[in-house]
Amino acid sequence: EIPIDEYKPKKDNQYRAVLEVFEAGIAIDQFLEITINVMDVNDPPELLDFQSLEENETLTLEIQENEDSVFVFSARDDDLVDELSYSISGPDSKLFLINSENGVLEFKDPPDYEFPLDEIPSDNLYQLTVSVGDSHPQPLFDSLSLTVKVKDQNEPPYLLPSPNGEFVFVVSENETFVGLVSADEDDEDGNFTFAILPGKNADLFTVDPFTGELSLIQPLDYEQDPT
Repeated sequence: EIPIDEYKPKKDNQYRAVLEVFEAGIAIDQFLEITINVMDVNDPPELLDFQSLEENETLTLEIQENEDSVFVFSARDDDLVDELSYSISGPDSKLFLINSENGVLEFKDPPDYEFPLDEIPSDNLYQLTVSVGDSHPQPLFDSLSLTVKVKDQNEPPYLLPSPNGEFVFVVSENETFVGLVSADEDDEDGNFTFAILPGKNADLFTVDPFTGELSLIQPLDYEQDPT
């Protein structure tokens, strides 16, 4: 790929030399011209950015749940005419897509930390192998073992049974109990508190921050307290 031969308008990996024959240290006017042709040998491609990995060492990449983009792989090949192609394999590779031309790796569907889809044990550690190959008739490859670790993300809670938070309560006059508000969230801990946001009539109500019990601060009189 980088010839250093001379004596020609263009370097072409042909190296020429002339041998002169000597006898007892005296030239006898015999010459031999030789030509050495350097033949190309297919060089393997190389995945970049991970040369520091030991042989058989696994690369671990971390992403947040609900994101589909994982990484953009790049590679080089000393054979300048080769076209490179990326591919994936391995136990969890069916959950991913890789662009064969530019090395963009992504999930087919954004992963959910609470509902992992990786092979047993389902532990949010997705195992696959990333490879790059050249376009030689007898192609060579470079590969690395990859673990994609999906991290938990704090997700907002939502009121039940309506995710949009719209409720209608019917309250008899002269009573303070309005109703019980419940909520849920996709995070495993499920720890949340209730509060009333400022707004019209907000000062008429109170809510237990832990149980979600919604009450009137003072009972309402249907005839005297129209809303």
